[in-house]
Amino acid sequence: MIRPLNDNVLIALEKDNEISPGGIHIVQNAKSAAYAHTKARVLAVGPGHYPECRACGSDRGALIATRVKPGDRVIVGGLAGDKYSFQIDQAVLDAYGASGEVRMCREAEIIAVIESSEVREGSVAAE
Repeated sequence: MIRPLNDNVLIALEKDNEISPGGIHIVQNAKSAAYAHTKARVLAVGPGHYPECRACGSDRGALIATRVKPGDRVIVGGLAGDKYSFQIDQAVLDAYGASGEVRMCREAEIIAVIESSEVREGSVAAE
């Protein structure tokens, strides 16, 4: 398994539905799809980062822990993270209910954590 360092997060993008709930086939322009937000499943996270010196990994100051955890569903930008060509064990993907492209991104690239299965695309829940 891969163990991310610092505040890196390993995610698996969820495949978008190509058919709407009403049964209509959704055609997406390739350029607009690349910039659209997408849902992903967190597979692994790093411990966090030190605010004074992110690049060098210095231990000056207090560690800022990573807030997301494996198994979380998150929303990321369509261009977030870097694609890698390593193989992830299918058992790991199955354990988190993940499928699709695997990327490594910074925690700061994660826009939101989906905390409820009631959240649907196009809706906003206020508490």
